This record gives sequence, C-alpha cells and structure tokens, in this order.
Amino acid sequence: MACKEIVFRICLGFSRNAADAEDLTQDVYLKAYQKLDGLKDPDLKKEWLFRIARNTCLDHHKKLAVRRAFLGRAEESGALSEDPVNVSDRNDRLRRLKKAVNALPKKQISDFIQNTIGEERDHANSIGQLAAAVKEEILDLQLYLDNMATKDKMRKDFDKKFQALGVPDKK
Repeated sequence: MACKEIVFRICLGFSRNAADAEDLTQDVYLKAYQKLDGLKDPDLKKEWLFRIARNTCLDHHKKLAVRRAFLGRAEESGALSEDPVNVSDRNDRLRRLKKAVNALPKKQISDFIQNTIGEERDHANSIGQLAAAVKEEILDLQLYLDNMATKDKMRKDFDKKFQALGVPDKK
C-alpha cells in the first residue's frame, strides 16, 4: 500500500469524513515537505510521515473541540440566532424588565445594576473568547488559501525528493 493511501486512511480514521481526510492529507504532506530537512534517518521516513499525520489529525481535533465549545456557549446564550420571533420576545422581556426595575426603590435599582454589570462583563469575556477563536479560524483559512497556490508545486517536489530517497509512490 502506498504511503499516500496510508496517510489518507489515518486521516480518515480521525476525521470520519472523506473531504476532511483529503484536506488533512494535504496538510500532512505540506508539513512533511516543509520539515523534510529535519528527517534525520531516511530509513524511518514512513514512520516519520505517519507521525506527522497523527499529530496533524490530533491538532485538528483540538481546534474542533475548542470551536465547538465556544460556538456551543454562543448558541446557548442566543448570540448566534437572530430569529425575528426571538428578537420580538427579547424586546418584550426587556420592556417588562424596565417597567419592573423602575418600580423598585433606588437602592435596589443600584444593586440590580451592579449585578447586571457583573453578568454583562462575564458575557463580554465569553464573547471575547469566541471572537479570538473566530479570528484564529480566519487566520488559519487565510494561511490555507495562501498555501493552496503553492501546494501542487510542493507536492511534486516532495514526491521527487521522496522518490529520491527510494520510496515508490504506488497509487
């Protein structure tokens, strides 16, 4: 079995999705090409490549877990849904809340505002974390798009170097 197929199967085992596995396989070969000079023992080139595949897949899973955690929090708080029904309900609740707050004595209003500010600060921190995760994904996407232009050339060069090391590429 060719290295390319084994790397794809490793990625498919982690991702359970053929399209993601293809993307991960490309990432593996890109990383391997970039670190080819770091290969110290040519006799262990397959193991080295498979280790890169495993680590790339593990890194991918970590990023997905972080993204799911942040998106899950945003969905729970309603930050991602702006359904007109939800907006109408929210506005209605805000009107009732304002009316109730205005009926309170001034001391209780002050306490209520202090508590609300603390909660809003917590929400702002969560949103900031979500924004950081989104920014990281955007940067990853920009890097991916930048690399797409050179991947074919690198893959060909990598295949030539790998063949020079004596690894046949059987498809």
